[in-house]
Amino acid sequence: MKNAQFLAALILISTLLGCSGNGLFSGKKEGQIIYDVTFPFEENSLLLELYPREMVFEFKDDRFHTTLKSSYGVISTEFIVDNDEGTFTQLLKSFSEKSFFTLDKEEMKVWMTQYPGVRFEKTGITDSIAGFLCEKTIAHFLNDSVPAIELYHTKAIKIDHSNWWNQFSEIDGFLLAYEVEQYGKRMRLKAREISYGPIAEERFEIQTEYQLVTSDAMKAKISSLMMDFMQ
Repeated sequence: MKNAQFLAALILISTLLGCSGNGLFSGKKEGQIIYDVTFPFEENSLLLELYPREMVFEFKDDRFHTTLKSSYGVISTEFIVDNDEGTFTQLLKSFSEKSFFTLDKEEMKVWMTQYPGVRFEKTGITDSIAGFLCEKTIAHFLNDSVPAIELYHTKAIKIDHSNWWNQFSEIDGFLLAYEVEQYGKRMRLKAREISYGPIAEERFEIQTEYQLVTSDAMKAKISSLMMDFMQ
């Protein structure tokens, strides 16, 4: 039960991981951003101790790899985006079970229709996140049952492509702080550290032990886990 709950917590962000940026730092080709991950509205519990505490976003040329995993590394979810190929891949590991699916741009458009639309409100407020001046935008979901979220984005990190794999393609800038709301849970991500340096080519490859499944099969698996989580 606890394993299902923790995995469900990881799945909360499945629509938003890619939106931490879609482009390159000016003059920089490789590096990573580390985000602090918190659950501000969760009560302290032993289960909360298992939740992810940071997210690692790696970039190399026009490819990105985002990772969230448990405190013990037993359960993890990863996303690989290849802008040259126009593909989005989600990987899921739970103990010995490893699976993934891949969607192209047209398939991703269909996949995203399951999530509520978003209306953006510019605030004119700025703040510094990880040393970058960011603008604050409020994202209002068209589904009134989902509370609005705050987005902090910067133009100092150049973006070459639109965020075609997520709900925030209209945001003008690289997201360095944002929140995720799904299944009655809210997760907050805020960039803590940005560094430049070589990223291994293997980070953008799918390991052979992962089994290919359809997006529908992955969705059914997640739905089953969420049913266990909500009980």
